[in-house]
Amino acid sequence: MFEFGEYVVKIEDELEFDKRIKNGAKENKYQIYSRDVLYYRDESIKDEMKIMDLMTNSLDDLSFIKRKEIFSYQNEYRYLIVDELEERKNIRFEIGDLKDLATIMSKSEFLKTL
Repeated sequence: MFEFGEYVVKIEDELEFDKRIKNGAKENKYQIYSRDVLYYRDESIKDEMKIMDLMTNSLDDLSFIKRKEIFSYQNEYRYLIVDELEERKNIRFEIGDLKDLATIMSKSEFLKTL
């Protein structure tokens, strides 16, 4: 497992967090896409064809595809926020105070909850 830091922000109310992200993007006139990441194996032609189909549907789908062997432990839900008007690497907007729906805890405390 990769090491990222000593603290974790655990979202307790996922639906409210999702709503705030989507509302914030909408208020700023950003396009937003969100869904679970698809983890694939490239062990067969069938797997490769499935990925090629997804890629031809939309380039946005590329943001939601990862190789299973390397990344499946992440079990991600991902947001893709697009600003059609500007080419910025970082997009920032307010979603409000998270104290009512998130808890900050040490990594060791978090691991005990799993």
